[in-house]
Amino acid sequence: MTDQQAIEFPWALFPLFFIGMWLAIGTLLGLVSGWFALQGRFPESDAQSRRTLRMRSGKLGAVYFSGCLTFYATPRGLRVRVWHLFAPFQRAFEVPWDQITATESASWIRTRVRLSLGKPSAATMRIDAHDWERLLAAAGKTSTTDRPTVSPRSRATPIVLQWLVVTAFAATFLYGVPRLMGAEEGVPLHIAILFPGIVFGIGTLIRLARLR
Repeated sequence: MTDQQAIEFPWALFPLFFIGMWLAIGTLLGLVSGWFALQGRFPESDAQSRRTLRMRSGKLGAVYFSGCLTFYATPRGLRVRVWHLFAPFQRAFEVPWDQITATESASWIRTRVRLSLGKPSAATMRIDAHDWERLLAAAGKTSTTDRPTVSPRSRATPIVLQWLVVTAFAATFLYGVPRLMGAEEGVPLHIAILFPGIVFGIGTLIRLARLR
């Protein structure tokens, strides 16, 4: 075997190695997240979806799925599907509405709901609270027993905190960077605070208005 062959030989096996790793990781994620247990216990039905939310994120078990989930609100229950590119063996599952228990799970970033899937629970999933309410509304599940108590204040608090953090970061940048670079006169402090506060505040007000 020549030196050139010795160098090129591993590359010939790289596609097989990549496919093997892809299948192994997909299988591991299905086990750790509880997806396999859910798809076995709650297979999807042929019911038509009344509302479809694509490219959504959520945390199932210990696995966070970023922008690759699709939620369906059917008359029977909540159907969840994941892109097969990230999960080759995961099939869609559909949990009946009466098998879901939802509780509020707020953080400073956004308000989420924690869904206990199954009775007894087969797995837990955290999704955006606004997405959950839209799915419930589409399925006609409007009673207080079908949804968690998510107060307007708790939903607005994370949005306001995000505005404060972004404004503080932008103000620090506008005020501090020119002075660190040796500028004799930088942006005045009140301008450094008001400008990003107003700019980002417009977007914040729009988001708050959508909560109504």
